[in-house]
Amino acid sequence: MKTKTIFKSAAILFLAALSVNANAQTTTAPPVTTKQSNEKTTALNVVIDNAIEVRLNSVDPLGFRLATAKDFREGKDTSYADHFRVTSNIPYKIEVKTSDATLASSATGKSIPVEEVSLEITNTGLTGATLNKVALSTTNQTLASKLKETVDQQFSVKVGKSTAASSKFLVPGGTYTTNLVITTTQE
Repeated sequence: MKTKTIFKSAAILFLAALSVNANAQTTTAPPVTTKQSNEKTTALNVVIDNAIEVRLNSVDPLGFRLATAKDFREGKDTSYADHFRVTSNIPYKIEVKTSDATLASSATGKSIPVEEVSLEITNTGLTGATLNKVALSTTNQTLASKLKETVDQQFSVKVGKSTAASSKFLVPGGTYTTNLVITTTQE
């Protein structure tokens, strides 16, 4: 009986040892963590509306002065650098007209027909553009067309007598005025 008890005890110890070894063999290393990522795709929209703007760089009026007999005989003009600027996202044209048919002087009561005055854009480097010297009128006259899209393109202009020896300027001395309207239109 003692032998049986020893044998049982030995068997229990043996099984316990196997159980410990079995547990020792089944333990696993800590899990290896990997970095994960996830991505989704969505649309990105940029909405562009056609836009155009003309801005005057100066509030000073355009004009010229006839001060000598030579000015009356041969004509006179005055240049204005960077007088206005245009921003347009597509090609455009520039037109000009006057608000009245005459340049009038309140001091003299006399007037000069606006078509006696010319205006032109003097910029160089406007590749592909068509530039015109125009006699002013109450209807739009095209100063420039086929202008390329741009941001803040500066424009220089020259204003003067449209004909050299015009008798229409033979009026008393004074300032003769009308309003000039510059229109930019996308083409």
